[in-house]
Formats: sequence, structure tokens, C-alpha cells
Amino acid sequence: MGIRDVACASSEAADLVQHFWALANGQQWAGLARLLAPDFRYEVPQTREFIEGPDGLVDFFATWPQPWRVDLQRCLAQGDQVAVQMSFHDDTPEVQTCVGFYELDRGQIRRIVEYWPAAYEPPPRHSPHVQRAVE
Repeated sequence: MGIRDVACASSEAADLVQHFWALANGQQWAGLARLLAPDFRYEVPQTREFIEGPDGLVDFFATWPQPWRVDLQRCLAQGDQVAVQMSFHDDTPEVQTCVGFYELDRGQIRRIVEYWPAAYEPPPRHSPHVQRAVE
């Protein structure tokens, strides 16, 4: 599933986030930077990492080991807020899932907060209603 195939109601905010990932996947760094507000901030709460400024995010993406791409799976927009579910693909066999929240301001992305959940073994469940998919 590529950027164009994502289930997302069309809105200016959703279109901007889809365009952001199309530029990132195409490594079009100058165009990507123009979509970010001057006071842009990127955050990953699990690792307590953050990046401030468009140049920082562009450098982070440009220096990530290649090849990589992001496929948007779901995109929900309300006003200047966008939530996405995406898959991250690189040269490893594992596909990582990310949930991201985007805050827009005057036609630019001002903040991105991403959560990268990792699979884990849950504790024993006592409810007979809980099922697990077989891999």
C-alpha cells in the first residue's frame, strides 16, 4: 500500500501530511523542509528524543540508513490535527508500525509526536474473550 492508496478523507491538513511522506519517501529534502514551520518540533516519547527545527528533521531523515520508506495505512484529520498509522520499511525483514500525531499551523507542520510500539508477550489473561492471532 502506497501513499496514494491510504484510507484518508481529503482535507488540507491530511493532504499536507500525505505530501510530507511522499517527499520523504522520494528524498526530496528541500521540499520537505518547506512543509515544516520555523518552530517545528519532533518528539518520540518512548526514547525521550526530540528534534527542534526543520533542518534537524531533514538531517535525521537524510542520514537514516538507506533504503527506507513509509507507507501510510490510515490517516484521520480534524481541523489542523492529523493522526496517522504507518508502516516503516527498511532493508530488514521486520516492518515497524508507528502512530503519529501532527499539529499544523498556517499550512505547515509545527509538531510531530510519534509512538513506535513494539510487539511484546502479554501477561496471562484471565478473560476467555481475549484471543491471539497465530503468526
